[in-house]
Amino acid sequence: MLKLVNNLIIFLLCVSLIGFFANFAQNDYGAVLTAISFWLIAGCFFIKALNEVTFFKKVLGIALFLFFISFILNFISEEILVFIYFSLLVFITFIYPVIGWLRQRNQAEKINWILYCKFLLFGFIFLGIYLKELHFFGAGILLSLSLLQVVIIFIEILKNRKEIIKNISGIIYFIFSLNVITLLIATTFKIQHWPGSLKMFQLSPYLFLTLIIVYIYAVLKKQQAFQNFNIDNKIILVLIAIINIHGVLRYFQIVPKIYRNDMPTTYYEIDAKANDLTGEGRKYMSIRNDFKVSYEALVEEIEGNQSK
Repeated sequence: MLKLVNNLIIFLLCVSLIGFFANFAQNDYGAVLTAISFWLIAGCFFIKALNEVTFFKKVLGIALFLFFISFILNFISEEILVFIYFSLLVFITFIYPVIGWLRQRNQAEKINWILYCKFLLFGFIFLGIYLKELHFFGAGILLSLSLLQVVIIFIEILKNRKEIIKNISGIIYFIFSLNVITLLIATTFKIQHWPGSLKMFQLSPYLFLTLIIVYIYAVLKKQQAFQNFNIDNKIILVLIAIINIHGVLRYFQIVPKIYRNDMPTTYYEIDAKANDLTGEGRKYMSIRNDFKVSYEALVEEIEGNQSK
């Protein structure tokens, strides 16, 4: 089951890359393809989280079935999709782990809560990005909660601190963890339009470059570079490599900005300055909301006149 899920995550990351390239070519389906891929990736991470507390194997099958049913409903009604997805989210986050803990507390096999939280929070990131793209309620909450991943990463670093200082692989794992933390905070701040995201995005490529230099040194010394990396870390490593390469290409303006055409360009310029942390950001939030309402009313009026 987990091998299938891991392969599915890799496949979906490839599909999201196709979506990115399609978006750069200003094709309307590019952003949609990437958003749906992220939504499916979120589901895969939730299934991996379920697996860490599983006490009844059929539950995984039921969750997987409901997950793909909701995928079909995505093309019928987004409201039904979100209702089913959030119902599954409540079940995965609260109900199922409590039942699992009650059933397994007296058994020798214990729940790996660190891995459970790690997969759950990664699912929050991808689901939050998807819901943010659709402007649905709950996106900001999920993205803010995903910052708890920083705590999980620090706990893993503390648990493996002896191995980290012992060999090259540990040093690479430490740099990798710092890069994940930096990108996680930067991405959340960027999507939420909080100040400070640009500086963190600018720091990330330097961390990744340091990781590459240490990796080359390990290869020259014929040492194991990724001894401390499991399949999940390798998937995340590929993902941060893509983000860093895209960030460098954007910095030198080799690739264009993300293409959007559902609202006028002015709307996105205002939206980029809006946040709920500063006085100026809240002012732009108000302007953005008024702009959206006025624009939608104008479109509705034009469509109404055309239908007459």
